[in-house]
Amino acid sequence: MVVIVHFAPLELYPPIQNLMEIIDQRDDHYERIILSTKSTNKRLTLINSSNPNTKLFRIGKSNDRFKPLIRYWNYFLFYTSSLLIIIWKRPRLIFYYETVSCWPAYFYKRFINRKCKLYIHYHEYTSPEEYINGTLLARIFNRLEKHLYPLANWISHTNKYRVNLFLADIKPITPTNVQVIPNFPPRKWFSSKKEIIENPLRIVYVGSLSIDSMYTKQFVSWVLAQKGSVLFDVYSLYIDQPAADYFLKLDSNFIELKQEVDYKNLPGVLSNYDVGVILYKGHLANYVYNAPNKLFEYLAVGLDVWFPEELKGTQDYVRADRNPKILSVDFKNMEAFDLHLAIKRNTENANDDFFCEIAFDPLLNKIKDDVDSVLT
Repeated sequence: MVVIVHFAPLELYPPIQNLMEIIDQRDDHYERIILSTKSTNKRLTLINSSNPNTKLFRIGKSNDRFKPLIRYWNYFLFYTSSLLIIIWKRPRLIFYYETVSCWPAYFYKRFINRKCKLYIHYHEYTSPEEYINGTLLARIFNRLEKHLYPLANWISHTNKYRVNLFLADIKPITPTNVQVIPNFPPRKWFSSKKEIIENPLRIVYVGSLSIDSMYTKQFVSWVLAQKGSVLFDVYSLYIDQPAADYFLKLDSNFIELKQEVDYKNLPGVLSNYDVGVILYKGHLANYVYNAPNKLFEYLAVGLDVWFPEELKGTQDYVRADRNPKILSVDFKNMEAFDLHLAIKRNTENANDDFFCEIAFDPLLNKIKDDVDSVLT
């Protein structure tokens, strides 16, 4: 029995959706329970599993916009119910995602079943300063989970930069089995690279949208200056109010703000475009040392990718000599951007293997080995 604790709604996190799909495909014949909350966004399709060995429990709801009393009631409901389910099922392995999910795993591991294997993964990197300035709950849970690090059989972040930051932050604690699991899409997303880019150039952005923390205005201004030779579409689940007001006031046929798309439908949508953009300014270390999901999602369907030069975690992937291109762009100075050179096709295509089946293999093999070792 394996229990995965993922407080945030599964529908908002493609990596956990991909993990569920790969586990179900492999079917290593152990039962797994996934504990999560339910999204309040009714437009999102609920994620389910067709494998009888996987059971999903959605406990309470998660929404940062809830009033404090409602928000903390949902915390209480999730943590107490999750712990009761864990005690009832007595799993041999618990795998929790992010600090916010740690409490049931902490209580069970420390006070009920010390022999239980423990796995931890972080979608995001949170600096010590962010914990200090964050919620009281996050500060408390972060203190608790530091007691778990020396006991953990697996701890992972999404890239080597975040691993190094994490290890520096928690000194003198020195956990073993700290690994990297990059956020890659499934292999079935793959489609051939675009040999020709026609006019107008079609550019897409997928994800949350902000004005202050992203180069939204700068990029939109550049698109408008192209006078129709570039079209820009945005698919966003969450838009902050300044960004929503900004797009509402735009009077242009070249830019369109569209509704969010379920993750499983994203490849079909992205295949209609030529370039995918990433717009983070890098206002937090989490973004600076990041190679976002959308980088690999764009690449998988054959799109070129443009990203801000501030993103050090993405710089390792830069290439201008193969298709699809991955270009570091100075979004503060788009007037100097050479569009003709950027979209010029190369004679050679890249042979990428940025797929989650490969990324998850070490993790799933270790889970199977640890579960089998307990059973024997």
